[in-house]
Amino acid sequence: MRARRPLVVVALLALLLVACSGRPPSLPQVPADPSRTAPHGTYKLGTPYQINGIWYYPEFDPTYEAVGIASWYGRQFHGRPTANGEIFDMRQISAAHPTLPIPSLVEVTNLENGRSLQLRVNDRGPFHDNRLIDLSQAAARELGFEGKGLARVQVRFVSLLPANGRPPVAGTTTRPTSVVAAAAPSPTVATRPAARQATAPASAAGSNGCGAVDTHFVQVAAFSEQANARRVASELVRLGRVEVDNAAAPPSRVRLGPYPSRRDAYGKLAQVHGLGYHDALVVSCS
Repeated sequence: MRARRPLVVVALLALLLVACSGRPPSLPQVPADPSRTAPHGTYKLGTPYQINGIWYYPEFDPTYEAVGIASWYGRQFHGRPTANGEIFDMRQISAAHPTLPIPSLVEVTNLENGRSLQLRVNDRGPFHDNRLIDLSQAAARELGFEGKGLARVQVRFVSLLPANGRPPVAGTTTRPTSVVAAAAPSPTVATRPAARQATAPASAAGSNGCGAVDTHFVQVAAFSEQANARRVASELVRLGRVEVDNAAAPPSRVRLGPYPSRRDAYGKLAQVHGLGYHDALVVSCS
């Protein structure tokens, strides 16, 4: 009996270490370097698409960074093909995003507990409640919000991941120039008066409000009532120059800018998303 006691002590110590680690034994291990995985699935950027009345424009912006709400998906989609031909496994670390090139490596940080994780984006979604990204069940567990279901996160693009086919080119966008041309044919500027109203007509060098090529805007929202557009513009003046179109027919569109580069525009877009305008997007004059 005495000879067996050391073995019992070793076993108890091992169990104690597992309990103290805080990681369930069944939780899959996160790859040390996801960028070194063998190519599987195919590269995909795609074309503009509409779901539930909302248009999505896939694009490859290497400076992409945004803040929003993350959710997770699991058993309902387990074993089904992803948007680029891989097979979704809820037990693996992966995610779905509506517009990023796939497969991509992104860094997701849970802003509620500080946990971060680099993971593979290989699917499209989510498409409801203005959510930013949809994680696999394993990824949600790793970031500490599996039980809660939702979390406020920051998503940052890191790199493309190995896949089959031709990779998309950085800077590629599927946004049509007509989207920009319709954004603000006759803009006005929201300044900072005491009443915080959008006033003072702004001059525009072109009929589409662009003024020059290679300028970029953050289009925040569109409203059937100009009064609502001006109210939102007055809330956004703290972020910089705001334009509201004054066309007679709706919708009235609100946008920030212009910015000299897409990097600057996407930096401002992250701030706009942080204020809760999750449908905001970057439009470019070209």
